[in-house]
Amino acid sequence: MDDQRVIFAGISLILPGGWFDVTDDLEEDAPFTLGKGANALGALQFSVGHYASGELPNINMDDLSSLFFDFIAENELGNATKIEKTYEDTLSITGEFVTSDEFIRVWYTSDKKNIALITYVSTLPEDASLSKEVAEADQIVKSIVF
Repeated sequence: MDDQRVIFAGISLILPGGWFDVTDDLEEDAPFTLGKGANALGALQFSVGHYASGELPNINMDDLSSLFFDFIAENELGNATKIEKTYEDTLSITGEFVTSDEFIRVWYTSDKKNIALITYVSTLPEDASLSKEVAEADQIVKSIVF
């Protein structure tokens, strides 16, 4: 595979072969967005908050969980499935939302100082290749370095 580490949306991450920045192809105020070639099943979007100055934050899993569940409620996504939490150098919480016409995966991740909200959305939840693309999106998120 042709993986490469790139700087994207002010963070460093590893892109598997075929993934690239599609932000310029979207509306002017769209968040930073990655897609996977002509056969993409969905889009991976990033909203990143970087610590700039002032009191140093100490973001913890309770903070991420609160943001995660607030996002779910505000966007009326329903009940998350496959909720996973990671307590390594980079904290993260993720969950999935599946309906008959949409698949959404949401991540909140933080190095305890900076934070990112990442979403993957596909309107092809029944496509047999979706799980592979979602697994690649998950690896991209796990590769984030703030």
